Amino acid sequence: MLDVGRRKIGERSLNSYIHISLADAMALPFPDASFDTVSIAFGIRNIPDRRRALDEMRRVLRPGGSAYILEMTFTRSKLFKKFFYFYLNKILPLLAKPFSKNPQAYYYLADSIMNFPAPDEFAHLMEQAGFHHIEMKSLTLGITYLHIGQKP
Repeated sequence: MLDVGRRKIGERSLNSYIHISLADAMALPFPDASFDTVSIAFGIRNIPDRRRALDEMRRVLRPGGSAYILEMTFTRSKLFKKFFYFYLNKILPLLAKPFSKNPQAYYYLADSIMNFPAPDEFAHLMEQAGFHHIEMKSLTLGITYLHIGQKP
C-alpha cells in the first residue's frame, strides 16, 4: 500500500508536500509539534495500546492541530445489529475464502470491529489523551465513525 501511495504522490507531483513513513504508531519518530494534521484510517483498532497511540498523535501535533481517526465499530442500531453480526461472522469469511490467502484474517477483522469501543467511549479516550473539541461523525449507518479532535 505504501508503494502504491508513493507512486500516486509522484504521479501528481506532490513529493515536496507529502512524505510517507512506516513507523510504530506508539513511538512516532518525529519531533514534538511537527504536524498540522495527523490521521489514521481503519487502523487504530489494531493498535495494542490505543491510548499511547493517541498520546503520540497529540505529541506530534502543533497547538491547534487536528487528529482525524476513521474507524469501523459494531453498529449500535437494533435494526442492523443482528444482520451486521451475521454478515461479519458468517458471510464475509465465506466470501473472502476463495480470494484470500488467509481467510482467518476475516475472523480477526470481525472480532476487532465488534470489540472496538463504542463511539462515545473512544471520544472519551481521546479526551483522556488531551484532545479538545472532539467531534464524532457517523458514516455508513453507524458502522464507521470519523472522530476529530484538536490539540489545545
